[in-house]
Amino acid sequence: MVLHDNETAIDFLYYESIAQTIKELLDDADDKPMTIGIHGDWGAGKSSILAMIEAAYLKDEKVLCLKFNGWLFQGFEDAKLVLLEKVIAEVTAARSTTGKVKATAKSLFKRINWMKAAKTTGQMAFTYLSGIPSPELLTEVNRSAKNIIEHPIEELSLENLKKLVEPFKGFINDEIENSNIPHEMHAFRQEFEELLEEANIDQLVVIIDDLDRCLPKTTIETLEALRLFLFVPKTAFIIAADEAMIEYAVKQHFPNLPNTVGATSYARNYLEKLIQVPFRIPALGATETLTYVILLLTLRSLGETSPGFNALKELSREAIQKPWLGNSLSMAVLDEAISDDNERQKAREAFNLAKQISQTINDGTAGNPRQIKRFINSLMLRKQIAHARGFGAEINLNVLAKIMLAESFHPEFYRQLNNWTSISPDGKLKELKSLERSDSGTEGEFSESSEIKQDDWTKQWANANPKLSDIDLRPYLFVTRDRKVKSGVIMQSDDLQELADKLLGSEMAIAGLKGEIEILKNPEAEKLYLHLESAIITNGNLKDKPDGVSGINLLLKTHTFLQVKYCSMLDSLDVDNLGTWVVIPIDVFSEHAAKQQYTSLLTRWKNQDTNKQLSTFAEHTLKLIKGN
Repeated sequence: MVLHDNETAIDFLYYESIAQTIKELLDDADDKPMTIGIHGDWGAGKSSILAMIEAAYLKDEKVLCLKFNGWLFQGFEDAKLVLLEKVIAEVTAARSTTGKVKATAKSLFKRINWMKAAKTTGQMAFTYLSGIPSPELLTEVNRSAKNIIEHPIEELSLENLKKLVEPFKGFINDEIENSNIPHEMHAFRQEFEELLEEANIDQLVVIIDDLDRCLPKTTIETLEALRLFLFVPKTAFIIAADEAMIEYAVKQHFPNLPNTVGATSYARNYLEKLIQVPFRIPALGATETLTYVILLLTLRSLGETSPGFNALKELSREAIQKPWLGNSLSMAVLDEAISDDNERQKAREAFNLAKQISQTINDGTAGNPRQIKRFINSLMLRKQIAHARGFGAEINLNVLAKIMLAESFHPEFYRQLNNWTSISPDGKLKELKSLERSDSGTEGEFSESSEIKQDDWTKQWANANPKLSDIDLRPYLFVTRDRKVKSGVIMQSDDLQELADKLLGSEMAIAGLKGEIEILKNPEAEKLYLHLESAIITNGNLKDKPDGVSGINLLLKTHTFLQVKYCSMLDSLDVDNLGTWVVIPIDVFSEHAAKQQYTSLLTRWKNQDTNKQLSTFAEHTLKLIKGN
């Protein structure tokens, strides 16, 4: 089974204690509005904590808990207004038979429509009076071309815009001038407060996830909607995001602000103004990582419903409650807890493997749960690939894990292992024997490895079991090279390999690589593309945007011959398990053949009925293409 890296209902790390603490804090709020920030790196477990908080409120009829994901609505509409509409719609749906809920909600929706109209007609008025179409209006027309204007966007002219504005002149004069933004904001807050009273809600809890995945504009609009419109008595907002990404969004949205004021940055001050109670999820320590890896490997071997796994899960809480004591799970405790002989044997194998790899994984991932889970997924996937290719019996999982530790956390040494293996007639490395002797206190014979011997990481790796010097490493290096090799293509330089690894990073980090990408020759660009394509295809979860997609999008801009390859790769993915990240603006493709291929792909996604969300997004994008 694949260990999915989205939010989980299984509490491996005793995060229930965090969720319970936050709930208790909200219960004691005394009707005062509150914002709580759950901060942590991507993959730290923020979404899992939100899921636990949401589950804790399911049986409380006096508290309404709503969840909002701004990332799903990014690029389609004003995020601020989308959030307001969703909150009001869900409150109304949950309490539609209570008092004057429907009437108050209708008035609130009217005010939201006023804000939409004020934004659009204000741009139209500017166009009508000045004769200059505003950039915002052009964007709105482009997004809603089919509904607003029959002409293709390339024929959009000043005369057409004037005709478009003409019907709105009366509305501009009569409606917009009879109200103003401060009045509407105040009235909205007052009516929203009345809605909560009439809905007989003691507390409205709004959970906001994936804000750190959004573009800066969407991030700021969502935060401003909370503070300016919804921050009234009986409301609470829980925002899960990496605070560094929020600060980045603030800096991008307000580029002219000075960097610092006093001891802190403006971006930090902005975040602190919005979030009253920040909580940062700490990285896992050595004991927590060991316990986590044991549970993940046992889950994969025994399954979620097995008595053995559930017994270990309960025991793990004792280890995680006070990790500074170092009371991790032991083999003796495991043997006593699991009664079934078959389950006990599998759990013992998982325990031994976890003891071998957990410390290095903890150091290499900085205790990040998602990265730990991905390492284990990759380990098991490669074992399965070896079986599928007919040499699974030659792959020992402990040896494979040790090779992968070098691959993941010491790439330079891993490449050296590849070089040594390529010239070894039997795949056994005398260089490793020299390293292992060096660690045992015996003087090694191989002077060429003396520089590596000074590397503490390599010494620790060589000293760990199992020893590899008498093992044929060719099948192991073959099966692990799928990150570096595709269709027989190998990265020819360390610089290119380093760039390939960077392109698997965050969008913010990738944005700074544009100059390096532009100067690549086509063969080099293709190797990078194949590297990223392999990372996407072998990812265990394609519901969320996988690493490598942002890097490929950057490659496509300057090396357009890759666009058709990317469309073909998208076409090969299983529709049932695809997330909406595959739906991108058609403007990404400049090659005519790629545009045609991608449009056909969108049509196929729209017409399938097994992935409704993908179908909706594909249909919307096709409408925009037709409008253009």
